[in-house]
Amino acid sequence: MKHGPGLVTLKKETGALVDGKRIQMVTVSRLSAYGEYGPYTIVSDSESFKRAATAL
Repeated sequence: MKHGPGLVTLKKETGALVDGKRIQMVTVSRLSAYGEYGPYTIVSDSESFKRAATAL
């Protein structure tokens, strides 16, 4: 997903879904530069992201 209003909306919506859980969402632009945040789960769309986040 590209940075911008759509990403902000996705983070807010997902944050509301996982409210109260001990989850930290981090937006990264290049996975190779953020090895300390692994392991990763790559999803194909925003709905898959929301489902994966709420399943944690």
